[in-house]
Amino acid sequence: MIELESSTEFDLELKKISSLLWKPWVGKEYSLLKGNKLLIVGESHYNHLPEQSIKESIGGTRSMIHSDGLYGYDKSGKEKHIFLRKTEQVLWSKKDISKKHRKILWPSVSFYNFIQSRMETKNHRPTKIDWQIGWQTFTQVIEILKPDYVLFCGVSAFNKRKDLSEAIIKNGFKLSIIKTSNEKVNGTTVKDIFTLTKNGETVTMCCMKHPSRACTYWKWSKIIKSHMPEYISWLRAQFLP
Repeated sequence: MIELESSTEFDLELKKISSLLWKPWVGKEYSLLKGNKLLIVGESHYNHLPEQSIKESIGGTRSMIHSDGLYGYDKSGKEKHIFLRKTEQVLWSKKDISKKHRKILWPSVSFYNFIQSRMETKNHRPTKIDWQIGWQTFTQVIEILKPDYVLFCGVSAFNKRKDLSEAIIKNGFKLSIIKTSNEKVNGTTVKDIFTLTKNGETVTMCCMKHPSRACTYWKWSKIIKSHMPEYISWLRAQFLP
């Protein structure tokens, strides 16, 4: 039996989002944090997920993060998700990530995948409707999880500005661009940093190249540290030798 350590405190509200197929992973310590709540956003799930996890909306995302306490490893110690490993490397700015690093990071963050339909293969791309639904779903998710920062692991959603604009208008957010860049890292243009504000609450949003692709962790670590320095300083201060 798979042990899922995700908090369920937001589940009643999350169930009200009709387009949200897989509930986000929410670390047990996430809601206790003040000013340092990070939502990590992946892109999509693939067709290897068991049908039961789709129907019940309980597996998928949550079991990807935490199965039997292994955070993306199997019981033999074999790594299952390069996506998770590279994301850890970027946030910690370290090549070798220990169990202690993982046990600090994942209980303190939330995570979900932006696209709410399964992709057949890693080469299969979301449709225009998938992106539209993705942004509408996202604005509802952040109203519930109330992150201080959002890190998109992949830049494709940031290219769908028309869909983003429609979603924030519909859901009453205000968008402000706080930093622009034309720099390229690993062949990918670094995207704008922007904030979304509603009811006096502001979330800072940035993105990195998709971790499963040609993503040099130390290059993107520098970028992300410059985009959300307060959070990165806080996270790294949690690791005491």
